[in-house]
Amino acid sequence: MEAPYAPDPALGTVAVVVGVSAKDALAWVAGKATDLHLLTHQCEPPEVVFILTLPARKDYRPMLEKIRTLRQAGAVALITRTGNPVVDGHLTAKNGCLRAHRDADGKYRFLAPPGAFSAWCKKWGMPSPSPCSKSSP
Repeated sequence: MEAPYAPDPALGTVAVVVGVSAKDALAWVAGKATDLHLLTHQCEPPEVVFILTLPARKDYRPMLEKIRTLRQAGAVALITRTGNPVVDGHLTAKNGCLRAHRDADGKYRFLAPPGAFSAWCKKWGMPSPSPCSKSSP
């Protein structure tokens, strides 16, 4: 069993955001992979954005920049965890996320599938990534 994450108050609300594979993301959402596994098995190009810690809304800018970079590199979905009922409601009702697994500490794991992730990014002013242009032979 994974130890719950306890942020250091001296650090403020720093978001930890990494790109992971879809396979690892789905295992994590189902409760079959740990945070540490995702952090040590990041992939290039990223398929899914993993937000380990959601910052306070006032501290979203650096997190959004990292998500923008991962999305431009190929990420098409997002996973995260929260134990805040208000945030849970925003993720499910307002952003189309799926609540999947409940950890022993009562926090839920969420998946924003491609459509929900794209809509969420659009809300934050992130345009859709440009399609790759392929040259004809």
